[in-house]
Amino acid sequence: YKVISELSKTNPVFHNEQGFQDYLVHTIEKIYPKLTIKFEHKARLDEGHRSYIDILIRNENGLYIPIELKYKTNKLNCNFDDSVYELSNQSAEDITRYGYLKDISGLEKFSELEEKFIVGYAILLTNQRNVWNESYSGSGNTFENFLINENFVVQSGVKKWSDNTSKSIKQTY
Repeated sequence: YKVISELSKTNPVFHNEQGFQDYLVHTIEKIYPKLTIKFEHKARLDEGHRSYIDILIRNENGLYIPIELKYKTNKLNCNFDDSVYELSNQSAEDITRYGYLKDISGLEKFSELEEKFIVGYAILLTNQRNVWNESYSGSGNTFENFLINENFVVQSGVKKWSDNTSKSIKQTY
């Protein structure tokens, strides 16, 4: 929370996810200099299947703190601290929700398979209001299982697209 609080004061907007990742790591290193940080750590999350964790932190005792990041934007043009930001419209809030929950699922699998795991974080930074907009709850939409509204409790169990979701989305994600 200390790191995110610092980020919100000094850099509330980023050009892209890589900039967010770099600045996050820089802030972690500044606040907690004894930690070791790796980018894109190859991890076994399923039997025979490997995936990558965006950031893997190792504390002084060799224990792991994985972090998964998502940075999804709606169109925004603004100036901050003498820099011009021109964010693209990535829309597809349903895909944003799905990807975020998939990251959480990956962290859960990592925690089950890695004995050095102590805590994991999935961080979603977005200006896509509909991602957390409560008006979507209970609306019978295609992504009902992927809601992540503020104060919404995500139920355990298998999450899948509704029956009326297009085949192309179901196959891709």
